[in-house]
Amino acid sequence: MTIFLVVAVCMIAACLSLAVVPLWRASRQEPSDGGRREANIDAYYQRVRELERELAAGRIDASAAAQEKDALGTRLVSEVDSGKASPAGQPAAGRPWLASASALCLVVLAGTFGYYWLGNVSAIQQSTMPNIDELVGELAAQVEAQPDDRGARLMLAQAYESRGAYSKAAEQLAYINERAVPPAADLLAAEAQARLRAGQPLDGQPGALFQRALVQDPSNIAALWFLGLRAVEAGNDKTALKFWDRLLGLDLPPDVREMVEGRRKALAGELPSL
Repeated sequence: MTIFLVVAVCMIAACLSLAVVPLWRASRQEPSDGGRREANIDAYYQRVRELERELAAGRIDASAAAQEKDALGTRLVSEVDSGKASPAGQPAAGRPWLASASALCLVVLAGTFGYYWLGNVSAIQQSTMPNIDELVGELAAQVEAQPDDRGARLMLAQAYESRGAYSKAAEQLAYINERAVPPAADLLAAEAQARLRAGQPLDGQPGALFQRALVQDPSNIAALWFLGLRAVEAGNDKTALKFWDRLLGLDLPPDVREMVEGRRKALAGELPSL
């Protein structure tokens, strides 16, 4: 019995080291939001300068350069939308005391109750890793059984989008938006972006959804940005400038503000020639 206890303690200590050490390393190495934003804006403007040089040298045409600038700007706007709050489960700055204590309790309780519950080697060897496809299937079945379960549909849409199934994600969001009175601006913009990622043109249904989102929320960042891009694609630069001027009137993060200002100046011909 003594040997068993010694072995059990050693195994618990090994599990704790695997769980706790990465937490403490992450607390020391986690980059700040400001550092990430500075890196993003530096990368953006470095690529913009490269495009301007390539355009001046005749290695790329103006249309291709504008499209790539729009893609870079869209990526920054999407990062702002997804980065307004820290991701759930991210350890707080400083020493992760709470996470370490939680890991200790979890390992000890899981080991103790697991031993008394399972009680044999073959049961312990059973896999406990969840099957993501099965979980998505179960969520889809729940939505099919309860079509008006808005929360389940949102979770299913997020699951589809995380797996690259943008058309399916758009279908779930469209179901919610069609039945909401009035629909939420953020969900209209989310459906529009899912349709864009699925390959639909901006001047089609995505553009109409952004327009509806802007009616519901005149300060919707994604709607103002993409409607400006739609105006540029249509050759209506003045309309695009109006949308982006409204966007610049909002309280934007510094990196997004610099990106929009740079794109606006380029469109208005205010940037100095290289």
